Amino acid sequence: MNDDELMSRLQRSDPSSGVPVHPVDGPDAAALLEQIMNEPIMPATPAKNPYAPSRKAWWGFGVAAATLVAIGATVVIVDNSGTNSDTKSVTQVSYSLPAGGGGPATSMCMRVDSYVPTPGQPAFLGTVGAIADGKVTVIVDKWYSGGDADEVILNAPDATQPDPVLEGGVAFEVGKQYLVAAFDGQVAGCGVSAEVSPELTALYEQWFPV
Repeated sequence: MNDDELMSRLQRSDPSSGVPVHPVDGPDAAALLEQIMNEPIMPATPAKNPYAPSRKAWWGFGVAAATLVAIGATVVIVDNSGTNSDTKSVTQVSYSLPAGGGGPATSMCMRVDSYVPTPGQPAFLGTVGAIADGKVTVIVDKWYSGGDADEVILNAPDATQPDPVLEGGVAFEVGKQYLVAAFDGQVAGCGVSAEVSPELTALYEQWFPV
């Protein structure tokens, strides 16, 4: 078989053999070109990426992250509350009890209602919390003047004195309330400092008006 016969056989087996060919400047070619130019480059519905998480997966991830944040905040709050100390520092001030407080009131004392306090001198209402080693620990219930400590320590002249007393023989007792005024670091006597009573309370309110 020579070349011409082979070419003839190939042309006969070509399915497009005999199909008319439109010229490039003809109307059919122009219509085909217009159709090709109007065809979108990307498909209308992009193919789904099998590796991209779905919206449901993102929503679940967001919920999990929010849960972790909430748990973390709770841990911080618990940790902070656990490390905070509930103890409160207690402030104290001390005054001396006059010597000879256990004896009768001196005849030189004036009437209690004639007492004239010094401006700004310490005066308070307090409850005895403890008595030991010649010291009386008084928990302050109210300051009338001259202080803001939480507790007042009243020191007996003799530390070995088992039961410190106020002038006039007024003994301190744990749990009882006393009105106490001090001057120059020493508890005022002559009945100015004594166990609480309506009469003495009225005088303190008069001597130390708020």
